[in-house]
Amino acid sequence: METLLRDLHHAVRTIRNNPGFSAIALIALALGIGANTAIFSVINALILRPPPFKDADRIVYLWETNPTIGLDRGIVSSANFVDWREQSSAFEQISAWRTWFYRLSGDGEPEQVWGVRTSANFFDLLGVEPSHGRTFLIGEEQAGSDQVVVLSHRIWSGRFAADPNIVGRSINIDDKPFTVIGILPADFNLFGGSRHYDLWMPFDFGRGQLGRDDYSLIVFARLKREISLDRAQSEMNAIAERLAQGYPTTNQNRGIKVITLQENQVLDLKPALMILLTAAGFVLLMACVNVANLLLARGATRQRETALKIALGASRGRLVRALLTESILLSVIGGLLGLLVAQWGLDLLRALLPTGAAEVPRADWIGIDRSVLCFAILISILTGIVFGLAPALQVDRFELNQAIKDNGINSAVSTRRRLMDFFVVGEIALAMILLVGAGLMIRSFWKFIGVQPGFNPENLLTMQLWLPESRYAEPGAIAAFYRQALDRIRQRPEIQSATAVDFLPSSGWSDSTAFEIDGRAAPDPEQESVVQYRVIDYDYFRVMGIPLI
Repeated sequence: METLLRDLHHAVRTIRNNPGFSAIALIALALGIGANTAIFSVINALILRPPPFKDADRIVYLWETNPTIGLDRGIVSSANFVDWREQSSAFEQISAWRTWFYRLSGDGEPEQVWGVRTSANFFDLLGVEPSHGRTFLIGEEQAGSDQVVVLSHRIWSGRFAADPNIVGRSINIDDKPFTVIGILPADFNLFGGSRHYDLWMPFDFGRGQLGRDDYSLIVFARLKREISLDRAQSEMNAIAERLAQGYPTTNQNRGIKVITLQENQVLDLKPALMILLTAAGFVLLMACVNVANLLLARGATRQRETALKIALGASRGRLVRALLTESILLSVIGGLLGLLVAQWGLDLLRALLPTGAAEVPRADWIGIDRSVLCFAILISILTGIVFGLAPALQVDRFELNQAIKDNGINSAVSTRRRLMDFFVVGEIALAMILLVGAGLMIRSFWKFIGVQPGFNPENLLTMQLWLPESRYAEPGAIAAFYRQALDRIRQRPEIQSATAVDFLPSSGWSDSTAFEIDGRAAPDPEQESVVQYRVIDYDYFRVMGIPLI
């Protein structure tokens, strides 16, 4: 320990006495370690950390697929879901849910909030316990018993002022009375994003109300402990085949995909994260090569000092240890500065992340936590060892008599020069790889932002409105409302024109349908044409600046 303390004291003195060298080395290390720490924090939050649910590795999504139309992960029809639930044996539980906007009134101004209709066992499947009250009972998954609601912690603490007596009271949702039976915990967030689902109500899965072509559900399931993912997939494939034979009109070519909850959430992000991690690794490697070169260059001026130490009895192993201590200390200081760089980078990243339908799941987890801190410390120590090895190993090739006779100028010049040249060539090669990759990405991004969206977004404002079914059950009443609303908006002096559409362009939301062309024979089910569609107001194309060709 005493020897280590002496080495540390000497390393501190050496770093302090060479401010120019130390500053250059610390900047290179801070950038390299900071970039890797920032990328690791993203990977840790999105890939390594499991979702915050009980035995999350056994929770899976069940999606519908249709390879004939390129559908890999599609939402599920309600009738198919009920068949899956009745016929499968690989899962402990299967649960479905769908979301919509609901109008919450009473206890203040009316408010439009996100709500969810779900299977009664949804929270049991996730292992989520309410902070107050209870969740749903199986009997509440039936018409007449489904007028109960579980509130999110956010709306309970906001609109209802965290009143614990709200449990058991009745509130108005779409002008219908619902009894509050529970409050969800504050840390519950289904997808870990900014979108909050505030009202949770049971779904009536009565057979008479289910449609085979009503694709509106997202389905979760929990694997039995003895069942593997592959075995569950095989069982669902068999179920899909039976349904295709029983309902060829709607289920022909439709399969089922089983994928874990975590894998589903990061599937589209993995390639980009791996590219970023590779690029950050190159940056760190360049920093190591750069600092190693600096140490080699400085070592050429310290040969006489090293020769005197050896002459006075210092072993070569002792000198190697001292040099590694100095490089590791330098790297640890660079790592501490790299944490600041990583934090700044993460703040910028969070500000640039998309919102809405393209929102990154668990983005609120991205940050410097214990795992990221341990990673930064470990990578700092390893980095110090890597860039300190080359100068330290030069001690083994040190010629004492030659170093003293040449006054430290010509000793081991050729070996050191070849090693430095090798590092320079390697650093240039790495830099060229990064520059070419960055140039291609910038070019692609520039082309992407230059793509015309197909409409004119200038001075375009949007709002969303969802009408309560209790007041607007008939199509004529809905149409009349929107006609009056648009007429009043158009009369405003600051409004040039106004229109309406069911799903905004580029929002990630849409409906799709199969279609046939009059006068042509109906296509085979394997060749059916499926398109996205939107319902629009008569003036939509003119207001949006969409030309007809």
